[in-house]
This record gives sequence, C-alpha cells and structure tokens, in this order.
Amino acid sequence: MSQEDRDGVPDEGRPVNPFPGPQPYRASDRGRFYGREAVSRELADTILAHRCVALYGPSGAGKSSVMQAGTIPRLDEGHDFRHVAIDGWPADEQPVAWLLYTLHTELKLAPPDEGLGLYESVEWIVRQAFRRSDRPILIYLDQLEQLLLPSREIASVEAFLDWLDRFAERPIRGLHLVLAMREDYLGRFRDRARGRHRLLENGFRLGPMTVGEIVGAVCQAAADGAPPQRWAPPAMRALMMQVRIPGQSESDAAEVQTAFAQIVCRALFGERAALGGGEGLDMPVHAEPILFRYLESTLEHLGGLRGAAERLLEEHLIAADGTRTLLTEEAARASGLGSHGDLERILTDLERAAILRAEQHRGTRYFELGHDWLAKKVFDRKQDRAARAAEVIRERTRLAEQEAAAARVRAAEAETRRARRVIAIVTVFALLAGGLGIFAWTQQQLARAAEGEARAAEGEALAAQRRAEAEKERAERERERAHAAEQEALAAQRVAEAEKARAELEKARAEAEKERAEEAEQAALRQQKIAERARERAVSAESDALRQKVKAEAEARRASDANRLAVALSIVGVDPTSALALLREIDDPAGTRGWIPATVEALQHPASQAVLRGHQGVVVAARFSGDGALVATASEDGTARLARVDGAAPAITLVGHQAPLVGLAWGPDGRGLVSAAADGSVLLWPRDGVGQPTTVAGAGLQIQTLARSRDGAWVAVAGSDGSVRVLAVDGGSPPRRFTGHEGAVRAVVFSPDGSSLATAGDDGTARIWPMGQVDAAPRVLRGHEGTIYGLHFAADGRRVVTAGDDGTARIWAVDGAPGEEAGAVLEHADAVYAAEFSPDGARVVTASRDRVVRIWTPRGSGAPTKVELRGHTDKVYVARFDPRGERVATASRDGTARIWPVKGGGEPLVLRGHTGPVVDLGFSADARSLLTASEDGSARVWAVASAHEELVLAGATGPVGAVRFGGDGTRIIAASADGTTRIWTPSGRVGGVALGLAGGGAGLAAILSPDGRRAVTGGSDGKVRVWALGAGAAQLEQTVDLGLGGRPTFMAISPDGRQVLTSSSDVAVRIELESGVRTVLRGHEGKVQGGAFSADGSRMVTVGDDRTARVWSSAGSAAPVVLRGHKGAVYGAAFSPDGARVVTASWDRTARVWSADGTGVPVVLAGHAKAVRSAEFSDDGLRIVTASDDHTAKVWRSDGSGDAVTLHGHEGAVRHASFSPEGQQVVTGGVDGRVRVWAADFDNPELLRGKITAATTVCLIPEQRVKLLGEPREDAERRHQECERRSGR
Repeated sequence: MSQEDRDGVPDEGRPVNPFPGPQPYRASDRGRFYGREAVSRELADTILAHRCVALYGPSGAGKSSVMQAGTIPRLDEGHDFRHVAIDGWPADEQPVAWLLYTLHTELKLAPPDEGLGLYESVEWIVRQAFRRSDRPILIYLDQLEQLLLPSREIASVEAFLDWLDRFAERPIRGLHLVLAMREDYLGRFRDRARGRHRLLENGFRLGPMTVGEIVGAVCQAAADGAPPQRWAPPAMRALMMQVRIPGQSESDAAEVQTAFAQIVCRALFGERAALGGGEGLDMPVHAEPILFRYLESTLEHLGGLRGAAERLLEEHLIAADGTRTLLTEEAARASGLGSHGDLERILTDLERAAILRAEQHRGTRYFELGHDWLAKKVFDRKQDRAARAAEVIRERTRLAEQEAAAARVRAAEAETRRARRVIAIVTVFALLAGGLGIFAWTQQQLARAAEGEARAAEGEALAAQRRAEAEKERAERERERAHAAEQEALAAQRVAEAEKARAELEKARAEAEKERAEEAEQAALRQQKIAERARERAVSAESDALRQKVKAEAEARRASDANRLAVALSIVGVDPTSALALLREIDDPAGTRGWIPATVEALQHPASQAVLRGHQGVVVAARFSGDGALVATASEDGTARLARVDGAAPAITLVGHQAPLVGLAWGPDGRGLVSAAADGSVLLWPRDGVGQPTTVAGAGLQIQTLARSRDGAWVAVAGSDGSVRVLAVDGGSPPRRFTGHEGAVRAVVFSPDGSSLATAGDDGTARIWPMGQVDAAPRVLRGHEGTIYGLHFAADGRRVVTAGDDGTARIWAVDGAPGEEAGAVLEHADAVYAAEFSPDGARVVTASRDRVVRIWTPRGSGAPTKVELRGHTDKVYVARFDPRGERVATASRDGTARIWPVKGGGEPLVLRGHTGPVVDLGFSADARSLLTASEDGSARVWAVASAHEELVLAGATGPVGAVRFGGDGTRIIAASADGTTRIWTPSGRVGGVALGLAGGGAGLAAILSPDGRRAVTGGSDGKVRVWALGAGAAQLEQTVDLGLGGRPTFMAISPDGRQVLTSSSDVAVRIELESGVRTVLRGHEGKVQGGAFSADGSRMVTVGDDRTARVWSSAGSAAPVVLRGHKGAVYGAAFSPDGARVVTASWDRTARVWSADGTGVPVVLAGHAKAVRSAEFSDDGLRIVTASDDHTAKVWRSDGSGDAVTLHGHEGAVRHASFSPEGQQVVTGGVDGRVRVWAADFDNPELLRGKITAATTVCLIPEQRVKLLGEPREDAERRHQECERRSGR
C-alpha cells in the first residue's frame, strides 16, 4: 500500500483507496473512518472520567483504529489533548526505557538530568510537559501483550507494571493512561497485574463490528474514495455475511472479522478503480476468490520462505478431515520448518496479514487459521499436492515394472542365443559328419577299409547329436531354473512389497490413531476454549454491564455537574452562598468547563458563613453573644432560637412566649438571654438554652421593643400605651414605670453608664429619665414633627441622637441647659429610621426611607460634613457602626445588607442571599462577623473582611496608569496621574508601606531594577527620573529630559532601564538614556498610543489610533512587521517572554495574540464589555491578563482555550494589569486611584475547593434542592443531611 493511499493524498490522477486492508487506521485516516463514531465517543468519555483505562478486545476488533482515528482526534479537538502513543515494544528494550524515549521524542522536550533513574526521568518529562502547557496529556500504550511473551524478562515487566500502577495514582491533573491489549491476553495480564488494581479497575471492552454496523461504513468509505464508488447496501450485506465470525448467525447482529472485510473491500475497490469503475455496485460479490488471491499474494511476498510457510499451513494447521486445528508455538518451533528467525518471520507475517490468528491460553501461544475458508483453501491445496505426488509415484512404479520386464526379455533372449550357438555347433558337426559319409560312399571302392571308421564317425555324430540335444535340454532346464529363480525373486519382491505395504498400513493406522488422539485433544482444547470464551464473554458482559453502569453514572455526574454549574451561574448575583454550595458539590470540577471562572466569580461575592433557619415567621432581631460563639434570634412565630455559629451542635428552640417576639438582649459576656414578646412577657433564658426560663415579667402590656442595661441588671420595655417599664432581671427590685408619652413608645435605650434611660415615640418627643431618682421628671427633647423611630447615646453618654419620620436626625446635648439641648439637624429627603453614633462619638450614621445612608461629622456650631452611601434600591431600616468605628453596616428592604468603609471611597461589600427585607443586623464584639435578620425567617452570619482575596494598596489620589511587580516580586511600583509614583512592600493581607516618588506630572511608566535598589519613572512632563531606593526613602539620582517638546502619549522603559520608548503625535521615539541617541520610528497613520520592549530589549512594538501594531528591531532601521485586524484604536501591547508573540489591547473590546513575525492568524480574546486598555503575558507565557474600561481585569489562557477568569473590585476603569514573576499574583491599577493585588492561582481546582470551604460551609436546604435542581424530596432530604455531616454539623 502506497504512502499516498495511507495519507489520503494521491499522486496526480492516481486513485485513492479508502480501505487500509489488514492494517489499522491512523489519525490521518479519520476523514474516512466510519462506523465507530459511537464507540469512539464512549471511549473518549471513559478516558475523561478516569485516570487509567484498560482497553481490550478480540484480535482484529479494531482497538488501534478506534484509538488512532477516532478517540484520540476527538480528545485532541474537543479537549485540547496532547497524546503520546506506543504501538509496539522492541524485544531488546526495557519497557520503561522505550516509554522514556517515546515521551522525550513526541513531546519534544529537553532530555532529563543524567543522574535520574529511568522511572524518575519519565515522571520528570511529564512534569516538564505540564510546566510548558497545562493541556491534558494522553499516554496510549498499545500491544501490551508483547510484554507478556515468554521471551520477555519477567522482572523488568513486573517492575514496569508496579511503576505504572503507582504512576496512575499520581495527583497529576490532566494526565490520562490507556493500556491496550488483546482479549486473550487479559487473563495473563490479570495474573501479572494482581495487586495492582488501578491498572484494570476501569476496563473498556471493544467488540468487533456487526454486519449492520459495517455495511453503512464501507458504503460511505467507498463513496469517499477516488474515484468515488457507489456500493449498494444489499450487496455489501451479502458480502459481509461471508466474512462474519464462524458460528455467528446470519443476521445483522453477527460480528464480522474486520480484517477480512477490509481485505475484501480494499481488493474490490482497487479492482474496480483499475477498470475505471465509479459506477454503482449492486451485484453479488463472492469473497472467497478475493481472499484466495490475497492468500497467494501473501505467500508470494514471503519469497524463499514460501515453501516452509505452505508446509506449515498444510501439515500442521489442517486436520485429516480438512478442519482447522491448533498449533502451539513450541510445536511450530519443533517442526523443523526453518531457523528460529525464519519461523518467527513466517508466523509474524501471516498473523499480521490475518491469515493466522494467535491466542494466548494458560501460558502457551496457539495459532490457527483465521477463517474456515482458509482451511478449505489450504486443504484443497494439500489434496492437490497429495494427488500430484501419488501420480508421480504411480508413473515411477510403471516405468520400473517396464524396465524389469525388458530386463527379463533381454535375459531370455541371451539364453536363447546361447542355446542356438550350441545347436549350431552340433549342426556343424552333423553336417561335417554327413559330408564324410558321402565321400566315403563315392570312395567306397577306394577305401572300403575306411567303412568301419565311417560307421564309427556316424556313431560319434549321433552321440554328438544326442549330446547336443542333451545340452539343449540342459539349457532348457537352466532357462527354466532361471525363470523359476526369477519368479521366486518376483515373489520375494511381492512379499517384501506386501510387508512394506503392511508396515505402511500399520504406520498409517498408527498415524490415524495419533491424528484421532490429537483431534480428540484438539476437540477438547476447542471445547475448553469455547468454555473459556463463554466465561470470558460472561466476564466481558459483566464488564460491559459495569462499564455501561460506570458510563451511565459518569454521564449522570456530568449532567448533574453541568446542571449545578448552570444554576450556580444563574443565582450567583442574588445568592452567592447557595452558588458556592452548588459549585462545591460539583463532582469533577477539572472536567466541567466553566467551573473555574464561575468559582472565581462567586468567591468575589461575600458568602454567608452560616445560615440559621427554623423560624416560621419574620425574624425581628438577631444578636451575637459577647464571645461571638452563639447567635440568638427572635421571631414573630413566638419563639427564640439559640445556635452555635460553627454549627457544632443543633440549634435550640426557646419556647415559652404566647405572642410574637419584639426583641432580645444578651447580658454582659453573654450571660443569660432576655426575650420580650408583644404581650408584655419577658423571659430570662440560661446561656446554653437548656432548662426552663425565669419569668421577668408576665403578659399584660402591649410592648413595642426592649433594651437592656450594659451591666445586664435591668430591662426596659416600651409600651403601646405610652408607658415604659423597667424591670430587674434578677427580680430583686420592684418594677418601675415611666409615663408621659402620648402614644406608643417606639424606642428605648439605656445610657452607657446606666444612669439614664432614653425613650422616644409617636408623639415626636424624646425623653431622658434619670434612673437614680424615682420621682424625677424627665428631660423632654422636642423638635421632631412626627414619630421618632430610633435613638442612640454617644459613648460618653452626654449626647443622644434621634431619628424621625420628618426626614431628620437630631443630635441633642443631654446635659445642656433646658431649652438648649438641640444640636445639629441631619436632613434626609424622607423618613429617617435609624441614627447611631460611632464608638468614638465623632460621627453619626443615619438610614432613611430615601434609600440613602449618610455618615455625618458634627463640627461644633458649624454645619456637619457628610459622606453619602448610595446603592440600596429600597428603604434602609438599620445603619450601625462596627465596634472599631471602621465600617458601617446597613440593612434594607431590598433584601441586602451592605458593609461600607467609614471614610468612603470604596465599593461596599454587598451581602446577598436573603429572600426578604433585612430588618436587623449587628456586629460581633471583635468586629470580624456580621449577623443579619430577615423577614424570610432566617438569620445569616457573614465575614466582615472582603471576599475578593485582594490586597488594596491606597495612597494615590488620581488614576493609576501603570502598575507592575518589581525585583523578585516582593515590591509593587505604580505610576499615578496625581504626579507620584508609589512603591509598596506588601505586608500580608492588611496593607503595605507606600514610598512616594513625586515630580514629573502624570505618571506614565515605572519599573524597578531586578535587585530592587533603583526605580526608573517617566512622566507627562517628558522627563525620565532615576531613583535610588533605601529603607523607607528614595533619592533622585538623575533626571533626563527627553526633549520631546510636548506631552508624550505614553512611555515605556526597557527591562534594563537603559532605553525609553515614547511618542510624539504619529511617531514613536526610542531614546538611549546614557548616550541620548534617538531613533524615530515612523509609519503609524495617527497618534501612537502605546508601546513596549521585548524581554531582551532587541525589539519594540508600538500601537496606535490607526488600528495597527508594528514590531520594530531595536535599531529601527528595518521595515516593521505590521499587525492588522483590530476594528478600533489599539491602546497597549506586550511581548511574550520568549519574544515569539505579541499581545495587543484595543478599543474594539478585544485583545489579540499575534506571532511577532506576522505569520498565521491571531488568537482573539473577546469578553470585555468596553475598551481593553492593557494586556500582558505571564512569565511562562501561558496566561494573559487584560485591563478594561468595564471596571474588570480578566485572566486568559494565551492560546485562547478555556474560559477567562474575571476580577471585579475597581470602582472605575482598570487601566493596567500585570503578573507577578512567578505568576501567582496579579496587580491592577485603575482610575479609582487604587492598586489591588489578587491571588491568581486559578488553575488548581482543589485549591479553589478549599477556598469555597473557607468562604462558606452552608448547605442547600431540601426546599432549595427541589426548587433549583429538581430533585425528588426524598433525595433532597438525604443529600442535605449528607452535606451537613460532611461539614461537621
């Protein structure tokens, strides 16, 4: 198969075959990888849900294809994964060494230190990869069965598995492992991995494709080939049925041997493409001829090993009846078919080509033919070969018999010739004798005497004739004996052949018996294998069921997490406490996109430390005990409740009143709690609420409120009939009754020393009653026109302030001369509900129906000054100073409470969560906590400190235009429009030391030297100043006039403090401070708005109103690289630490990340609601912080992935933001004149979880769970109880 075929990029005019054959699909094949989308998604979800996943399945099921062409691309695209894949384990390499080499190569990292061991080096590589990028990493270890072969060193494999098991438990966020192997090796892997439960606890079985699944896939793939081919599904279904797994039913649910399907489809597509076939295919296709040709082609590619391969197939993998048989690896090596290397190559090539299927069983590797059609083909070949061999033997036998017959004929002919020679000799003698007789007759006259001799010669002739005949007979007998001997030899030969045949028959019988025994053994093995497969299928089914359950649970968890996140985002602005409770419940924060930004957003809102529920009516009052450990609440439901702030014990309901409660008060140091009801009953409760109360007063008087003296001895209750009763808490003194008001008494309070009691009511008067004089008349304070709602003593007891329905609060001198008590009048546009002195008496705070809170500073006889606190959207009921006088808390009908800095000039903490008007509040004695009470029937405890986790550095009186960390990150330098540059050395969370550097007009730029000993500042006066920094002081060392002749738009100072980049209208100027050499940078078509140096000072970037950024060399001689794309003026720019990228900030509300050489497409960071003023990289280049006119800063990933984290807190536009050197903090400066330092550790979900827990441990109540999450009531109750137990309550 050509590389063009595999990559899908054809040579010009060359067809592209979309089928890879028996080879797996790769990532480049994803565009034509069909039919496995669902399982690829399931596998991706399983990997995301678990640190380590064991992937297994039958040989040829497509594990590698699904991972390489389906799951890995899905993870790369959907979740920005990096991946490292190992698809083979060299026999001569330790597993961990091969893994280390692959990680180092694929991740393109520097090599680890030589002193590290192999395993430490792997972990070092992984950590380095995550330091360079926080993108997740998938390590895919395929073909793990290769580590289980007998040739492997067991010790190194065991050590590798030990380390993998430990590595899978490492708390490395974003790291995922996939261990892939063949299913038949799963048992051996379980044996090897016993005790290493993490490697197999999350299994994923991948089964073969079914006929129904593969038909659509191959038709779609054929249509995507080149040229495209239209394959009819019915024809493909018939074809796929031919390559289904043996024993499977003929249905769409039958599983297919995917490798054979690929072989057939690849060959079919190629043959039709060669014929120019782009037309439809709807005729039946037979798989066997295609597969036969494939078998021949595979054997041909073995070259000189083909013969050995054929003998292996025919003699060892086919039974006598033509069925498949099993062959062990040991038997194959003992077959004598070749060297170990040759045999290994044959087995490997045949297995890779899917001709053989290998399985592991009880420590032994078995091979068998991949399909019954292969068995039939090999058996036919074997039969043909045997027939040809028999024919050769028969021909050789016939020729041998012909040769033997010819030899016998030649022998007979030779014997005949010998006999004839004898007869000829005899005949010659006979003829000779006859001639002598004739001569003797003619000469009988002459030689009668020789007659007797003639007779004698005739006798001799006759005797010779008889002898010749005897010789002839003897020759005939010899011939007969020779023939008999020949017959005996033939008989002996036939006997020998018969013996040989019998021996061969016996051998055949023995072999047949052996074959039957082997077949029986094979049958037993097959049955055992079937049983094991059944067991494995059962295990697989169980595993599938478990996997489906795990998958369903994971899907349910993901859906639940997504729902909780959506609900949290929808309520974070109205109930941040519940939003944080929802975010805390999310099971997989790292895997839930948007969790980190939502959590950071929610943490910037104050959250309730405790929510005290249980009342069935409006909570009218709530008070801390003296030590702040207990909270008491009073409700219109007629009960009080006592609860621990930490929730360590259940709340106690105090039942005893028969009417709605109107108030309660603790004794000094929290000793004893007094409650009062509208029916006039007053009860004293033990501090812990355990036991019966003591009755201080019984029912009988309709009362409005109560007050308790500071020493706890007295309680005053204000009546609706205009009277006030003063009661001794211990009952040791009789009650006292004060009368005089005309109408209900609305307010009552003891003076700090307990010597006086102040009352006020509907008659518009306040009255001061001396406690030590029983019959003394009160001092009456007149001036209000209408009801007086509240009054309060100053700490020295000499003044009292009243709040009236007439829209005024009035300050009165308690010890003033009669008629001269009235002091300052504090006016509102509507009724004033509350007025209170600060602890030092220097200020008064008032709360009004006009929704405004005012802090007043009386100035003797002059008009008091005031600070207005605006923000509430409905009437304000209560305003109260904290015990230190640093903050004011307000409670409003709009359902919120707010905590304001007394001196003004800062955003309040808005306490959201109540679902009804907030009617009362109070600080703890240490001023660290605030308690609110609401008509929604609950009370809440809040931390007074800011939830923003930022350090606010005050001092500047104008907008801060440039701010950054300096030196080693322990100092912050900021340039302000007020003409100063300040240097802070932050000290914890409470503040820092500010060192002011005056001069230079509005501050445009400021940096600190690396050693922190010098500062370089630039101002709007066009001058640069160099300062020497000492302990708490600064000395001006040098002033350099840049000679611009006007006010520069911006100023940037190089990191080494030796160069300045500034502007004059449409040109930028680089100036060397030491030499004064100037370089003018021309090109912008409009005002130059900003610029920056690269970290090494070799390049500069400038930006301007012409919507461009321009990157210049330090010399400024070469033409700049122009970056275009913004839709508005560009205000700021910065280089990445390595100088390869530039980030720009624009009026078009976006920041953009560019390649500094101008290539590629920029990454657009969109999300701000107004113009972006600055953008800077973190020191590792992975994050960017932007500052915007929308009053926020945002932290982004520099590659644009994920969601930005938003930082709220400035009261106006944020002009500049930058990272600390280690990237753990962000500093911002804004037009509100404040510098804020923020924790920037946003990428650690566990750390953020800890911050949620530190902010609040409040749990959603069942009613909230039903309403917000749609949970059934029973589940809501159970989960609420589980949450309370987890919180230690």
